[in-house]
Amino acid sequence: MRAVLRREPSMLRERGHPNIGAWYNLPNEAQVKAPWSWATFGTNRSPAYAAGACAAEVLGYKTATAKAIDYAAGRASVEDFAVTFTERGGKMIQEQWIPMGTKDIAPYITALKPTDVLVPWFAGATATVGVRQIREFKVKRPVVFPQAQFPAHPKQILEIGDDGLGMITAEAYVWTIDMPKNKKFVEAYQKRWGELPSANAGGAYLTMQVAFEALKKTKGDTSSQAVAKALDSTNADGFLGPIRDAPSRVGISNLIIHKVVKVNNEYRTVILKEYKVRTDKVGNRLVQSIVK
Repeated sequence: MRAVLRREPSMLRERGHPNIGAWYNLPNEAQVKAPWSWATFGTNRSPAYAAGACAAEVLGYKTATAKAIDYAAGRASVEDFAVTFTERGGKMIQEQWIPMGTKDIAPYITALKPTDVLVPWFAGATATVGVRQIREFKVKRPVVFPQAQFPAHPKQILEIGDDGLGMITAEAYVWTIDMPKNKKFVEAYQKRWGELPSANAGGAYLTMQVAFEALKKTKGDTSSQAVAKALDSTNADGFLGPIRDAPSRVGISNLIIHKVVKVNNEYRTVILKEYKVRTDKVGNRLVQSIVK
C-alpha cells in the first residue's frame, strides 16, 4: 500500500509521472519532497491529528498513554495525536514502543501508567492480539486509536468481536457511513465482491473518482504536465463531502471519529464527530491544521 512508502519512487521523479495515493500516502517528511505525488486523503499523520483533537475537546480526556509499533507510521500517528491533544489542554504521560512482529504485548500493558485514555497503534502480527490482550488484562480506561485499525475493516471487526466494543478511532472511510451515496457504493461493492468494503476499498474507489475528474479536465491530453495541472484543481464528490487538494498536493481530509458498537448482533460503528484536516507547506515541512 502507498501508506508504507517511505519516499516517492525515483522513477516518478525522473520521468515526471503523476502518482495518486489510493490511501494515506507518504509521511509528511517524504510528501514534501515528492513533487509528482498527490495524497488524496492526507499523509499518515492526518487521522491522528483529528483523533487527538476529538480526545481532548469532545471526549474530555486530560491525560493519555500511548503504546505503538516502533515503525514510521506508528511514530507519526502518536506524534500528531499528541500535537492536537496537548494543544487542547491534554497531557501525554507515557509512550511505549513495541517492536514490529510482537505477538505478546503483556509487558507493555502491565507497564501502563494511570491516565484517562489509552492510545494504541498496532500493525502486522500485533493488530488483533494487541486488542484482545487489552481486554484480557482488563484495562478499564477508554481506548482511542489515532488511526483506524480494525473498526474500518469488516472482516477484522468481526474477528475481534466483543473485545473491540467501545473502542474509538479516526478514519477517512468506513462502510457504516449513513449517507445515500455510501449506501449505494456498499450495495454495489457487495454485489460485485460478495463482502463489505474495507477502508482501503473505499479509499481506492474515491481515488479513482479524483483521477477520472482530472482526466475530464484535460479533454484527452494525458501528458504529465496536463494531468498534474488538472489534479491541482480537481474537486471530486466524496462520501463525506468534496475531495480537494491543498496547495501542498495533500488532500483536505474528511475524517470521522467513530466507535465500535453491536446492534442486533452485528458489529458496526457509529460516528461521534467529523473533522476536516488540511495540510500546508510551511518552509520545508508540512503542517496539519483543522478546518473550521
